[in-house]
Amino acid sequence: MTVLSDLLEKVKNNPLDDQMKHICDQIQVEEEEKFKVLAKEKPKGSNIFLAILIPEITKNEIDFLCLERDFPGSYIISLWSKQRLKDGTDLGTIKRVKVWECKEIYVQKILESYSKILKFMKGDV
Repeated sequence: MTVLSDLLEKVKNNPLDDQMKHICDQIQVEEEEKFKVLAKEKPKGSNIFLAILIPEITKNEIDFLCLERDFPGSYIISLWSKQRLKDGTDLGTIKRVKVWECKEIYVQKILESYSKILKFMKGDV
């Protein structure tokens, strides 16, 4: 069994939002190890379940791909970006710049949709 299968098995009797929150919290802990320096920059909010740093799209910016709850049981995948000067000075706050609707209703399918966009944004596809 995979790690995701184990997590899904543990939370299978919980409501969808609780399942997503638990699994995303586990993924977030593992991913933050990769970008400790920029962890304080990530978008925050009660409906942002997952925020993973992605390579900058243009020079001098910080980008995060997020999995957000739009309404209970409904999710979106969003790109958040913050511009920086060459010397590292911030040019404002982090803002949502792109949104993809996620029409899936099962945890595994929602995470698959997120991972497809994440791979695309990282240039793996």
